[in-house]
Amino acid sequence: MKRMFETYQPETIQPNNITVPNVFNGMCLIRRYRVTIEEIKETSDVLIKRLYDLYNKKQELGITHTDNIRAMRREAKNLGINLM
Repeated sequence: MKRMFETYQPETIQPNNITVPNVFNGMCLIRRYRVTIEEIKETSDVLIKRLYDLYNKKQELGITHTDNIRAMRREAKNLGINLM
């Protein structure tokens, strides 16, 4: 069975976490899997809209830390826009 998922956090996948065959919580873990992560290419317009939506909802989402606001502004600059 082939499974695929999408995420906004590729760094949450731990490629260094190599496991050995095991039996755990009723699961017999003897099959190996390969996980491939690739960026989903989207247009700048889609990314800009997503960033504006995130920025406009920052209070509602609890995004108030200065480092997070700076990160959004850096990403905006990379996309050629300015967030105020």
